[in-house]
Amino acid sequence: MIIYGYNSTDIFSRIIPDRCANCDSQNTLRMRVQTVYAHIFWIPLFPYKRKRFTECEHCKQHLPFAFWGRDVQNRYYHHQKDIKNPLWTFSGLGVIAALIVVGIIDSHNEKIDSSDYIAKPKKGDVYDFKVEGAGYTLVKVIGTQPDSIQLVMNEYESTMRSGLRKLVDSPYQKDVVNIARQDLKNLFNKKIILRVRRD
Repeated sequence: MIIYGYNSTDIFSRIIPDRCANCDSQNTLRMRVQTVYAHIFWIPLFPYKRKRFTECEHCKQHLPFAFWGRDVQNRYYHHQKDIKNPLWTFSGLGVIAALIVVGIIDSHNEKIDSSDYIAKPKKGDVYDFKVEGAGYTLVKVIGTQPDSIQLVMNEYESTMRSGLRKLVDSPYQKDVVNIARQDLKNLFNKKIILRVRRD
């Protein structure tokens, strides 16, 4: 379950010398600006709007920007350039960007590892294998010779690559396939072998 929504925080709050239009009190009018930000699991993602209003500390009247007089609006415009969204309201975007970078680095390292493992196969290596059509399966190395590799295929296939992790503990076929080391490299270069899993 994803918990998401929005929240707000004050980014500007100041008593202004104007009179309250409701109770006529002097120096009780507080101008407030709030930023409203979206969040997921209470981690702010980004601000998407602002709420501007005055609040009288004497009579508690709450007046939105649309009902401000010209003098109060001019005071707001005077301070507007100093009113900024705090950086923490973008922190969720920072987390997402960091996760993307980590994912890219991890994927790059996985490709380097897989390339090295294909060049030097070991008994017990498991290959993520693209089957003709639209399926995926696992292929296990059960033996190595100077010029060839012995492989067995998993008994099951998955329609999605992400489903391969469910096949890791599934049984393998008894038929052994011999393949030349160069052919193994070609399958990897053609993206038929997608990844090498090595414990």
